[in-house]
Amino acid sequence: MSLQLKTVSSHYIRQTAQRRPITSFVATASLTAFGYASYIEWKADRKLSEDDRNLQSIPRNHYDPNAIANYWEQRPISVAKRVCGIISELGPVAGEYVWRFHCQPWVGAKLERIADGFRDLRGNL
Repeated sequence: MSLQLKTVSSHYIRQTAQRRPITSFVATASLTAFGYASYIEWKADRKLSEDDRNLQSIPRNHYDPNAIANYWEQRPISVAKRVCGIISELGPVAGEYVWRFHCQPWVGAKLERIADGFRDLRGNL
């Protein structure tokens, strides 16, 4: 039964890859990249816990760009989380900016034209 299950599942996987090759490629590439990034971060954490416990955080007492770059290069998942956190904080601010300074004048002008049309209709009644 296990052999039948493997045969059936491999058939469906092959069929899906043939029907949607781009989607299959993107999904496979994404999972591979995530797995590799997780491995790099795990390896960095393990190396630091074994070798040097002083480098487990970004240096705070002095500015050392090489140490900071090295820290973040070894933690791609943490970088992605940080970027997502920053985007989630800036998203509403950017949306408000776009609405207020780019969309609202256009919407306001259009609403003014519609209101003028209603005033003309009301005047004709």
